[in-house]
Amino acid sequence: MSEMVERVARAIFEAEYTGGEGDEYRWERSQDVYRVQARAAIQAMREPTDAMRDAMRLANMNIAGGYGGTGGWEAAIDAALADREAAKRGEG
Repeated sequence: MSEMVERVARAIFEAEYTGGEGDEYRWERSQDVYRVQARAAIQAMREPTDAMRDAMRLANMNIAGGYGGTGGWEAAIDAALADREAAKRGEG
């Protein structure tokens, strides 16, 4: 199992269950389902949106993040999350 799949699976699980009693038991019983969902979520992000591409370009031009670092990746993810928030508000 890749570290990122595991991380995303845990995040999906934790968004649903907020640290209550029995959550670890739920995780043990359902982690394969969350891993499938995590793989689907990661696969969906394989093709970046225009906003993500723009954010990566800016970061790679050393405006937002710098060369060779994770600034482009982080900027792209931030842009993806901003797209989602804008869509929730009816702006996207």
